[in-house]
Amino acid sequence: MAFFHYAASAVFAYAAFKLGAVGNTVGYAIFNTACVVTAIVSGLVTGEWRLASAKAKNLLYTGLACMVVGILIISVGNKFASDVAAQEPVSATSLAEQP
Repeated sequence: MAFFHYAASAVFAYAAFKLGAVGNTVGYAIFNTACVVTAIVSGLVTGEWRLASAKAKNLLYTGLACMVVGILIISVGNKFASDVAAQEPVSATSLAEQP
């Protein structure tokens, strides 16, 4: 468990660093999802979910899919926000300087 916890923390730190200004938002979502995915996969591997009903497993997978889709939505939204912020507004002085 400790190994997986530190691995998820490393993923969060790396993602936050690589994503720059939007890293905290998207990085934290990646961190949480990585923790949940790790817990689910380790539970499936150890047989923890073996006796669970099909409905419980479907809810498990649906919840996980929602988390992944949420990361994608946040990522796309932050990408659009950073693209808009990166565009430099045209000023009247720069227009006057053009031939």
